[in-house]
Amino acid sequence: MSRTWPSGHPISAQTDDAGRPVTFVLSEHRYRLLRIEQHWEVDTDWWRDAGRVWRRYVAATTLEGVLVVLFYDVLREGWFLEKVYD
Repeated sequence: MSRTWPSGHPISAQTDDAGRPVTFVLSEHRYRLLRIEQHWEVDTDWWRDAGRVWRRYVAATTLEGVLVVLFYDVLREGWFLEKVYD
């Protein structure tokens, strides 16, 4: 069963020089990313005074073999976990 957090669950992430995540911490456990499978950016509702969503997403596989979707929220300036696939 997959778990999702549509608004994102805050995480602490360490990034490389290009700004890509290499590790993240969830519930006091550090996960190391083995491979980034896909990346994309969403910037929508920018024309509205409120409600803009601007995120940089990555789908990645951890060393433990778990597929996760993380995003960097440009407006909130932080990393978030959106989905964990089992």
